[in-house]
Amino acid sequence: MRPPRSEVGSAVRVDTRPPRRRRPLLAVVATLVVIGFGLAGAELYLAGTQRVSALVVRSAVPEGSPLVASDLGVVQLVPGPGVGWVAATEEARVVGRVASVPLLAGQLLTPASIATGPNLPRGDATVGVTVGANQAPVAQLEPGAEVEVVATGGQGTAAPRAGASLAAGVLVTVADVGTSGSSGSGAAVSIAVPSADAAAVAAAAATGNVSLVVLRAPAGSSTG
Repeated sequence: MRPPRSEVGSAVRVDTRPPRRRRPLLAVVATLVVIGFGLAGAELYLAGTQRVSALVVRSAVPEGSPLVASDLGVVQLVPGPGVGWVAATEEARVVGRVASVPLLAGQLLTPASIATGPNLPRGDATVGVTVGANQAPVAQLEPGAEVEVVATGGQGTAAPRAGASLAAGVLVTVADVGTSGSSGSGAAVSIAVPSADAAAVAAAAATGNVSLVVLRAPAGSSTG
Protein backbone atom coordinates (compact mmCIF):
# COMPACT_ATOMS: atom_id res chain seq x y z
CA MET A 1 0.00 0.00 0.00
CA ARG A 2 1.40 3.37 -1.08
CA PRO A 3 1.76 5.98 1.55
CA PRO A 4 -0.32 9.08 1.02
CA ARG A 5 1.29 11.62 -1.24
CA SER A 6 2.47 14.61 0.55
CA GLU A 7 1.80 17.91 -1.12
CA VAL A 8 4.23 19.64 1.06
CA GLY A 9 6.87 21.18 -1.11
CA SER A 10 5.07 20.35 -4.31
CA ALA A 11 5.24 23.07 -6.95
CA VAL A 12 2.08 25.04 -7.69
CA ARG A 13 1.71 26.01 -11.33
CA VAL A 14 0.51 29.56 -11.78
CA ASP A 15 -0.76 30.83 -15.17
CA THR A 16 1.17 34.00 -15.73
CA ARG A 17 -0.31 34.72 -19.18
CA PRO A 18 -2.30 37.98 -19.37
CA PRO A 19 -6.06 37.47 -19.62
CA ARG A 20 -7.55 37.60 -23.09
CA ARG A 21 -8.95 40.92 -24.00
CA ARG A 22 -12.32 41.05 -25.67
CA ARG A 23 -12.48 42.96 -28.92
CA PRO A 24 -15.60 45.14 -28.65
CA LEU A 25 -14.87 46.94 -31.94
CA LEU A 26 -14.90 43.68 -33.89
CA ALA A 27 -18.17 42.67 -32.26
CA VAL A 28 -19.74 45.99 -33.13
CA VAL A 29 -18.63 45.71 -36.77
CA ALA A 30 -20.02 42.18 -37.03
CA THR A 31 -23.33 43.34 -35.59
CA LEU A 32 -23.54 46.22 -38.05
CA VAL A 33 -22.83 43.87 -40.97
CA VAL A 34 -25.64 41.56 -39.89
CA ILE A 35 -28.03 44.48 -39.51
CA GLY A 36 -26.98 45.84 -42.91
CA PHE A 37 -27.70 42.57 -44.66
CA GLY A 38 -31.03 42.39 -42.87
CA LEU A 39 -32.04 45.88 -43.98
CA ALA A 40 -30.93 45.20 -47.56
CA GLY A 41 -32.99 42.04 -47.66
CA ALA A 42 -36.02 43.85 -46.25
CA GLU A 43 -35.63 46.63 -48.81
CA LEU A 44 -35.49 44.14 -51.68
CA TYR A 45 -38.54 42.35 -50.33
CA LEU A 46 -40.53 45.56 -50.01
CA ALA A 47 -39.44 46.67 -53.49
CA GLY A 48 -40.73 43.41 -54.92
CA THR A 49 -44.07 43.66 -53.13
CA GLN A 50 -44.70 47.42 -53.21
CA ARG A 51 -48.03 48.24 -54.78
CA VAL A 52 -48.52 51.06 -57.25
CA SER A 53 -51.59 52.85 -58.58
CA ALA A 54 -52.09 52.12 -62.29
CA LEU A 55 -54.73 52.94 -64.91
CA VAL A 56 -57.10 50.23 -66.11
CA VAL A 57 -59.69 50.26 -68.89
CA ARG A 58 -63.24 50.28 -67.48
CA SER A 59 -65.15 50.04 -70.76
CA ALA A 60 -64.22 48.83 -74.24
CA VAL A 61 -62.59 51.42 -76.50
CA PRO A 62 -62.32 50.76 -80.26
CA GLU A 63 -59.01 51.31 -82.00
CA GLY A 64 -58.63 54.93 -83.09
CA SER A 65 -61.17 56.24 -80.58
CA PRO A 66 -60.19 58.88 -78.01
CA LEU A 67 -60.03 57.98 -74.34
CA VAL A 68 -62.33 59.84 -71.97
CA ALA A 69 -62.18 59.94 -68.20
CA SER A 70 -65.10 57.51 -67.81
CA ASP A 71 -63.12 54.90 -69.78
CA LEU A 72 -60.43 54.75 -67.12
CA GLY A 73 -60.19 53.42 -63.60
CA VAL A 74 -57.45 52.89 -61.01
CA VAL A 75 -56.16 49.61 -59.61
CA GLN A 76 -53.48 48.71 -57.10
CA LEU A 77 -50.93 46.20 -58.36
CA VAL A 78 -47.46 44.83 -57.80
CA PRO A 79 -45.59 45.48 -61.07
CA GLY A 80 -43.87 42.42 -62.44
CA PRO A 81 -40.84 42.27 -64.70
CA GLY A 82 -41.63 43.15 -68.30
CA VAL A 83 -45.17 44.35 -67.50
CA GLY A 84 -46.00 47.78 -68.92
CA TRP A 85 -48.36 50.05 -67.03
CA VAL A 86 -49.39 53.70 -66.85
CA ALA A 87 -49.38 55.45 -63.49
CA ALA A 88 -52.68 56.81 -62.23
CA THR A 89 -51.07 60.24 -61.92
CA GLU A 90 -50.83 60.31 -65.76
CA GLU A 91 -54.62 60.27 -66.25
CA ALA A 92 -54.85 63.93 -67.28
CA ARG A 93 -52.22 63.35 -69.95
CA VAL A 94 -53.88 60.17 -71.22
CA VAL A 95 -57.43 61.54 -71.56
CA GLY A 96 -57.95 62.76 -75.11
CA ARG A 97 -55.42 60.44 -76.70
CA VAL A 98 -56.60 57.65 -78.93
CA ALA A 99 -56.29 53.90 -78.55
CA SER A 100 -53.68 52.42 -80.88
CA VAL A 101 -55.26 48.96 -80.43
CA PRO A 102 -58.74 47.77 -79.38
CA LEU A 103 -59.01 48.07 -75.60
CA LEU A 104 -61.13 45.66 -73.55
CA ALA A 105 -62.84 46.29 -70.23
CA GLY A 106 -60.62 45.24 -67.35
CA GLN A 107 -57.44 45.50 -69.41
CA LEU A 108 -54.40 47.16 -67.89
CA LEU A 109 -53.55 50.32 -69.82
CA THR A 110 -50.02 50.23 -71.21
CA PRO A 111 -47.92 52.87 -72.98
CA ALA A 112 -48.02 50.78 -76.17
CA SER A 113 -51.83 50.87 -76.26
CA ILE A 114 -51.94 54.68 -76.50
CA ALA A 115 -51.22 56.44 -79.78
CA THR A 116 -48.29 58.84 -79.76
CA GLY A 117 -50.26 61.49 -81.65
CA PRO A 118 -51.57 64.72 -80.12
CA ASN A 119 -54.44 64.94 -77.68
CA LEU A 120 -57.84 65.13 -79.32
CA PRO A 121 -59.09 68.73 -79.09
CA ARG A 122 -62.25 69.21 -77.08
CA GLY A 123 -65.40 69.14 -79.20
CA ASP A 124 -63.74 67.19 -82.00
CA ALA A 125 -64.45 63.69 -83.25
CA THR A 126 -62.19 61.16 -84.95
CA VAL A 127 -63.01 59.87 -88.41
CA GLY A 128 -61.23 57.04 -90.22
CA VAL A 129 -60.14 57.68 -93.80
CA THR A 130 -58.23 55.44 -96.21
CA VAL A 131 -56.48 57.16 -99.10
CA GLY A 132 -54.31 56.00 -101.95
CA ALA A 133 -51.12 57.60 -103.21
CA ASN A 134 -53.17 59.62 -105.73
CA GLN A 135 -55.44 61.00 -103.00
CA ALA A 136 -52.87 62.39 -100.57
CA PRO A 137 -49.15 63.10 -100.18
CA VAL A 138 -48.68 59.87 -98.24
CA ALA A 139 -45.04 60.60 -97.32
CA GLN A 140 -46.16 63.76 -95.49
CA LEU A 141 -48.90 62.11 -93.44
CA GLU A 142 -47.72 62.10 -89.84
CA PRO A 143 -49.55 62.26 -86.51
CA GLY A 144 -50.05 65.91 -85.64
CA ALA A 145 -50.12 67.16 -89.23
CA GLU A 146 -52.91 69.61 -90.08
CA VAL A 147 -54.90 68.50 -93.12
CA GLU A 148 -57.89 69.53 -95.15
CA VAL A 149 -60.41 66.91 -96.28
CA VAL A 150 -61.55 67.63 -99.84
CA ALA A 151 -64.42 65.91 -101.68
CA THR A 152 -63.65 64.37 -105.07
CA GLY A 153 -67.25 63.92 -106.21
CA GLY A 154 -69.60 60.98 -105.89
CA GLN A 155 -72.91 59.54 -106.98
CA GLY A 156 -76.26 61.09 -106.06
CA THR A 157 -77.52 64.59 -105.59
CA ALA A 158 -76.54 64.55 -101.92
CA ALA A 159 -72.89 63.94 -102.71
CA PRO A 160 -70.68 66.99 -102.19
CA ARG A 161 -69.32 68.53 -105.34
CA ALA A 162 -65.77 67.74 -106.35
CA GLY A 163 -63.29 70.14 -104.79
CA ALA A 164 -65.54 71.10 -101.89
CA SER A 165 -63.77 71.35 -98.53
CA LEU A 166 -65.42 69.01 -96.07
CA ALA A 167 -63.37 69.77 -92.98
CA ALA A 168 -60.00 70.79 -91.63
CA GLY A 169 -58.51 68.59 -88.99
CA VAL A 170 -55.45 67.05 -87.36
CA LEU A 171 -54.09 63.59 -88.09
CA VAL A 172 -54.18 61.42 -84.97
CA THR A 173 -52.95 58.04 -86.22
CA VAL A 174 -51.37 56.97 -89.49
CA ALA A 175 -50.85 53.43 -90.77
CA ASP A 176 -49.40 52.38 -94.10
CA VAL A 177 -51.58 50.17 -96.30
CA GLY A 178 -50.82 48.46 -99.55
CA THR A 179 -52.98 49.12 -102.57
CA SER A 180 -53.02 47.29 -105.85
CA GLY A 181 -52.32 48.82 -109.23
CA SER A 182 -50.01 51.63 -110.20
CA SER A 183 -51.16 54.01 -107.48
CA GLY A 184 -48.67 52.55 -105.02
CA SER A 185 -49.12 52.34 -101.28
CA GLY A 186 -51.70 54.36 -99.38
CA ALA A 187 -52.48 55.15 -95.79
CA ALA A 188 -55.25 54.54 -93.30
CA VAL A 189 -55.55 57.55 -91.02
CA SER A 190 -57.76 58.81 -88.25
CA ILE A 191 -58.46 62.52 -88.32
CA ALA A 192 -59.71 64.77 -85.53
CA VAL A 193 -62.33 67.02 -87.15
CA PRO A 194 -65.04 69.29 -85.73
CA SER A 195 -68.01 67.20 -84.63
CA ALA A 196 -70.32 69.11 -86.97
CA ASP A 197 -68.24 67.97 -89.98
CA ALA A 198 -67.69 64.38 -88.92
CA ALA A 199 -70.76 62.91 -90.65
CA ALA A 200 -69.96 64.49 -94.03
CA VAL A 201 -66.35 63.32 -93.87
CA ALA A 202 -67.34 59.79 -92.83
CA ALA A 203 -69.91 59.53 -95.66
CA ALA A 204 -67.45 60.66 -98.31
CA ALA A 205 -64.68 58.50 -96.91
CA ALA A 206 -66.92 55.43 -97.01
CA THR A 207 -67.17 55.75 -100.80
CA GLY A 208 -63.51 56.66 -101.25
CA ASN A 209 -64.39 60.08 -102.62
CA VAL A 210 -62.01 62.16 -100.52
CA SER A 211 -58.51 63.57 -100.81
CA LEU A 212 -56.26 64.96 -98.12
CA VAL A 213 -54.28 68.16 -98.44
CA VAL A 214 -51.49 68.68 -95.91
CA LEU A 215 -51.71 72.25 -94.61
CA ARG A 216 -48.98 72.08 -91.99
CA ALA A 217 -46.55 69.40 -90.90
CA PRO A 218 -46.27 68.64 -87.17
CA ALA A 219 -43.70 70.56 -85.18
CA GLY A 220 -40.28 69.00 -85.40
CA SER A 221 -41.15 66.97 -88.46
CA SER A 222 -38.42 66.30 -90.98
CA THR A 223 -40.93 67.02 -93.74
CA GLY A 224 -41.95 70.40 -92.36
